[in-house]
Amino acid sequence: MKLFAFVSALAAAVLAGCSSGPEEAPAKTEEGAQAAPVAPAPVEVAEGTCPKCHSIVYDGHLCGKTRPCRMCLREAGAGHRHSLVWGCVPCNRTYTATHVCNDARTCPTCRIAGPRRMPPRACTGCGGVLSAYNSLPATTYCAECNLETGEGHLHGKTRYCATCEREAGANHVHNATRMCVECGSEVAPDHQHGITAYCKSCGLDQGLDHQHGRTVWCMKCKGEKVDPHTVHIPR
Repeated sequence: MKLFAFVSALAAAVLAGCSSGPEEAPAKTEEGAQAAPVAPAPVEVAEGTCPKCHSIVYDGHLCGKTRPCRMCLREAGAGHRHSLVWGCVPCNRTYTATHVCNDARTCPTCRIAGPRRMPPRACTGCGGVLSAYNSLPATTYCAECNLETGEGHLHGKTRYCATCEREAGANHVHNATRMCVECGSEVAPDHQHGITAYCKSCGLDQGLDHQHGRTVWCMKCKGEKVDPHTVHIPR
């Protein structure tokens, strides 16, 4: 009797195992892709109150990209700059210098409420100690480039140089080159548009047919000459 019960139980177990098929794989979902963090696109808001930033903003506000500058009374991007102004009355000279100011309400130099701590500087003419008397806007936000830019900004061609405190293009060298709008790049101070072009290796403006290491620009001959050049033949 016990043997019969054991055989019956074993047969039931075998039949149960045969009738059960393989478990179905869980259905694929897009939860994995959706779980990855995605940066929200900037939303442009008209002048008024921004519901995301919970603050009063100016026209053209972009959430996550700009914030209101209470001194400039417009939207400003990262690295927004203001310019301090010093004046020497005896020498009749004016000096300026920029600094980064992301919030004029708390910046000790630019704050519009409360006393300012504006550092003094020396006059290069008489050596007198000057006090800054004003703070002015220095850069403005370019939405197309997503950059704070200076006067004369060219989209995709120039960026603000904090050292030179101006817009600078390709081949820029601090305090050594200037921007040529027609060329769309930096050139030497004695640049002649259409006649000379900046050579990065020489660090100078040379003729359009310049061969680096072989020819040099001669101001008297107004052309490229093989170096060394001693006989001048003006054109």
